[in-house]
Amino acid sequence: MLRNNLGSLDVVRSVVTLVCTVVCVTDVFYWVGVPEEPFLRHVETDVLIPKMMREKAKELCAEKVTAFNHCCKETGFLMVFKCREQNAALKECLTVHYRDSAFFEECKQEYIKEKLEFQRTGVAAKNRSQKLPTSM
Repeated sequence: MLRNNLGSLDVVRSVVTLVCTVVCVTDVFYWVGVPEEPFLRHVETDVLIPKMMREKAKELCAEKVTAFNHCCKETGFLMVFKCREQNAALKECLTVHYRDSAFFEECKQEYIKEKLEFQRTGVAAKNRSQKLPTSM
C-alpha cells in the first residue's frame, strides 16, 4: 500500500527483501555480496576486453598468422586471390577464440586484475615491466 500525502509515504515491506546497493571503493563499483566482480563500463566490455582477446588470439594462432603474413609478402598485390586459404584458416582460428565465452571470462578477469593494479599503484601495465634503478 502506497500513500503519498505531501511528505508522508508508507510502504508495505515484504518478508524477503533483496537489497542491491552499490558501494564505491577507489572509483570501482562493487555489488554488495560479490566483492571480486567490479562494475565495468560499456567501453571496457565492448572495446578494451575484445582488444585484449584479439591480441591473445593472435598469440594462440601464431602459426596461422605467420603463414598468412608470409603468403602476403611473397605474392604482393595478388595476395587477395592467392592467400585465400591462409586467410580462411586464420579467420577460423580467430573466430573460435572470439566466440569462446570461457576465453572472454579469462580476458575479463585479466583486465580487471590490471585495472585494480593500476588503481592501486598508478602505474600502467606496460610500464610495470620496466626495471627501476637499484642504486643511487
